[in-house]
Amino acid sequence: TVAVVGIVSVWGRAGWVSDAAAALGVPGPGAALYGLPGVLLAHVFFNAPLMARIFHAALAGIPDGRWRLAAQLGMGGHEVWRFVEWPAIRRVAPGACGLVFLLCFTSFALVLMLGGGPRASTLEVAIYEAARLDFDLGRAATLSLLQLAICGLVLLVLARFPTEWTAGRGAATRGGRIRPDRAELGGKFADAATAFVVVGIVAAPLAAIISGGVRTELLALPGEAVFRAALMTSTALAIASAGITCALAWAICEARRTLVLPTRLGRYAGFAGLIDLASAIYLAVPAIVFGLGAFLALRGAADTFALAPLLALSANVLLSLPFAVRALQGRLSESGARHDRLCASLGITGWTRLRLIEFPVTRRELGFAAALSAALSVGDLGVIALFGSDSFRTLPWLLYQRAGRYQSDEAAAIALVLLALSLVFFIGIERLVGGRHADR
Repeated sequence: TVAVVGIVSVWGRAGWVSDAAAALGVPGPGAALYGLPGVLLAHVFFNAPLMARIFHAALAGIPDGRWRLAAQLGMGGHEVWRFVEWPAIRRVAPGACGLVFLLCFTSFALVLMLGGGPRASTLEVAIYEAARLDFDLGRAATLSLLQLAICGLVLLVLARFPTEWTAGRGAATRGGRIRPDRAELGGKFADAATAFVVVGIVAAPLAAIISGGVRTELLALPGEAVFRAALMTSTALAIASAGITCALAWAICEARRTLVLPTRLGRYAGFAGLIDLASAIYLAVPAIVFGLGAFLALRGAADTFALAPLLALSANVLLSLPFAVRALQGRLSESGARHDRLCASLGITGWTRLRLIEFPVTRRELGFAAALSAALSVGDLGVIALFGSDSFRTLPWLLYQRAGRYQSDEAAAIALVLLALSLVFFIGIERLVGGRHADR
């Protein structure tokens, strides 16, 4: 929801790019934004940083010895890519691409606000329209089963590929490596071109949100009781989601390493794939499908709108759980392989092991998981779109309502608040849990 405001401010009919094109006397991209081009642009905005983080972790896991050997052999940029970088990226690329496919396939808020009609609709939006607008629960259930089947097949394929997002032990992540390709002019030009594209796609919408939100409507927001209630609701959901997500992710990773490690139940390693599928359940059962299932299950037995906060919290946890598990899994398994025998010989178990061994080793990854969970929960519109009401509002729902009423100035101010809140949660929680050097 926040990203849509920034993307429209940059690429829309009255956006920065359209204004610049009009000044040059050429047609701008504004007319084509609402539809498939706008949806694709928004997906790139969201998923490019995620892919960059995954690939950075893979590259950071390359041993320093390989870089020294590449320097001794005088490898150029092409050889470094072929023999050093590509093998590391190839290991995680299929899983990362499959993850992005599922995120795009189950996208809801972006398509709802930028789709521009049925030509760029998705199953998520069709389920929402059938359940909320037409109240055709049979059609909504059929579409949900179709989406579950497709996502389930993709998840089965993804289970064959690595899912860890952390650098391997001994990896140098502070930039002290000897890279023989740094002095090449072509490499520098490619880096500059990539940075320019990233700024245009990712940084420009963020700048538009900031510039568009700093106006008189921003000062008037704290005086609205509706805004204060939505802010408190979003904050409470984000904090609760971060705590529950990290606890569940830790339990899932602990169960998985117990099955995999030879020092424990290594002979049952084949069952680890089932745990991986369970941790990725949201990717197959996104918020709209989850909300519809909850509505059908609770209809007649409870007031689903009264349970909206609990349903929203559950959906937010499911939203964040796959990312938290992948952030923790590699480091926690590595810690078990290194310390199991030592802890057994010293009798270190339970809370003592968690405090002295596990938490210091996984602190950075745990901070990232908690911060990401809170940030995702703050901006999620999924279940709220089904169960949002006057008695239960979040900031994304309030933003969607104001944008739907063409109150663009107020929507821009709320978007700025959401952006600031997400940054505060992400940076603050990552530093608080992950420590001073969590970003390294």
